[in-house]
Amino acid sequence: MKKNILLLSLLFLAITVFAQTESGDDRRALRKKARQEKKEAERMEMFRRAMIIKKMLEERQFVLETEFLQPYDGSPEPVDPSRNFIYVDSAKCAIQLNAVYTLGGSSMYGTIAEGEIKEYIIKGKGEKAIRYNVEFNVSTSTGILDISIIVSADGKATASVRTPSVSGKMIYSGRLVSHSSSIIQKGFSWD
Repeated sequence: MKKNILLLSLLFLAITVFAQTESGDDRRALRKKARQEKKEAERMEMFRRAMIIKKMLEERQFVLETEFLQPYDGSPEPVDPSRNFIYVDSAKCAIQLNAVYTLGGSSMYGTIAEGEIKEYIIKGKGEKAIRYNVEFNVSTSTGILDISIIVSADGKATASVRTPSVSGKMIYSGRLVSHSSSIIQKGFSWD
């Protein structure tokens, strides 16, 4: 009788230990599955954002709201994105610079250069592109501006603005947004 009770106790103990081991394996499998689902959801969200960015770039309907501005040979300085931006609307572009060191221009809006876009080129147009490079020229009343913008799928963007008359470049770093979600304060005449 004692042997039977002992055997039943050992059998019950073995089943309990085996069941706990399987439930531990189940928990690991569930955690692994949850991580994979999270990664897949992040990939899908990145793809969705990349398609929105791609559409804005192809339709030429975007604003680069500048959070940091780097002058020709200086270091990046934080600036107000509502007053420092590159606004692209179809065939037109406006570049507004209202940093602390801006000289001339309107006292409220700083320096504004606006004009027609020429030679608009997008690189990284593929379905799986997670980074785009947009290059275009803007013909303004003071001359031609060469603009190159690098945009990641999450909307972070860096633009290099060069003028033939001045050596060096101005670098705008910030976020690429749609016109409707932009916070800019325009100091130019067209919409």
